[in-house]
Amino acid sequence: MNPEITKVLPVYPSHIQVQWNIEDKASALGTIEVLRSQSESGPFNVVASLASTEYSYTDQEPNLLGLTRSYWYIIKANSVYSD
Repeated sequence: MNPEITKVLPVYPSHIQVQWNIEDKASALGTIEVLRSQSESGPFNVVASLASTEYSYTDQEPNLLGLTRSYWYIIKANSVYSD
């Protein structure tokens, strides 16, 4: 399972919309974590834990500062099977 972010859309001034796809051939997808950072190199913090049926997240927390501040996202897919 390798999530791929397909769109990050800042909707000024209120939020950022993040969308992704996940290929799950083994039907092993459990939960999804959305991680955010203000730097490309991190640190990244979990901002949401979602059900496997969700493929988008509306991030209401960032301060877009007139679209001058950048944010980076990682989508983490968690398996329903234990390691």
